[in-house]
Amino acid sequence: MGIPSQRLHGYNHLVDLINSRDFFIQWFRGFVDAEGTFAIDRQRDGRKWNLVLKVSVSTYNAKVMRYIKWHLGAAVQLEWTSDGQTVLIRVRDRDLLASIIFPILDAYPLLTSKRYHYEILRSAYNVLENRS
Repeated sequence: MGIPSQRLHGYNHLVDLINSRDFFIQWFRGFVDAEGTFAIDRQRDGRKWNLVLKVSVSTYNAKVMRYIKWHLGAAVQLEWTSDGQTVLIRVRDRDLLASIIFPILDAYPLLTSKRYHYEILRSAYNVLENRS
């Protein structure tokens, strides 16, 4: 005896929704609001600045990070901390920030105080990219 087709159709619709780009973008915004951090770091030589978005969770939740990587693409790398307790995505590449992360967070602004941190990072990007 199988699953009734009506229930199966509803499940397939849910899977399609979860895999949709619009759902992911809104979900990702909330996830960054909860688990993300923004940073501006100076490299050791003191001449170059790194802009960083870091999202980290316990390794118990590594599947959610794979879901994020699947949507954001191959340019995003998963990293495990040396103690093996945390998995994270760290985006430092300015082109990746500009082409993927900024459009998401500009279209769906963050709702917590992290919005302010994002705006500082975004402003720093504009300053660093301005050649004049």
